[in-house]
Amino acid sequence: MIGCEWQLNLGCGEQILKGKWVNVDIRTLKGVDILCDIKCLPFKDSTFVKLWASDVLEHNPRLDIEGALKEWYRVLKKGGILTLKIPNLKTIASNYICGLIDCAEFSRLIYGNQEGNDIANFHKSGFDSFYIKKLLRKAGFKTEKIIEKPSYPAQNNMIIKAEKKK
Repeated sequence: MIGCEWQLNLGCGEQILKGKWVNVDIRTLKGVDILCDIKCLPFKDSTFVKLWASDVLEHNPRLDIEGALKEWYRVLKKGGILTLKIPNLKTIASNYICGLIDCAEFSRLIYGNQEGNDIANFHKSGFDSFYIKKLLRKAGFKTEKIIEKPSYPAQNNMIIKAEKKK
């Protein structure tokens, strides 16, 4: 039974979090607690105090992003925090143009790892800070903080913290 302080790890992959975390993925992987699509979660409204979504949102079609964020908003408690880690298209493009990453790394960062024809490893959407902030606002979130250039190993990503206010 899910209690009052539970947290949700969305699209966990092999990054399984312990303790009061529920690990969700669409793939059958070791440690996954709930097998489901992150756009259609099998939880009641206002169930979780925290949502962690690392390297998962970009794997969804662009037209599904707003619905996914609204679904995440639904399962988050009032005052709860969503933390996102997503590729930062501006940083990736800048790093490529400046010669800091080569074409192979640029392609991997933009299009995903694409390992073993696993469609879950393909990127289908891209973001900059302005766009993700707009999408979060439309879903009902208040963006609290955006780190556009985190340190290694997340230097090509951005980290966003958003709160469910209502």
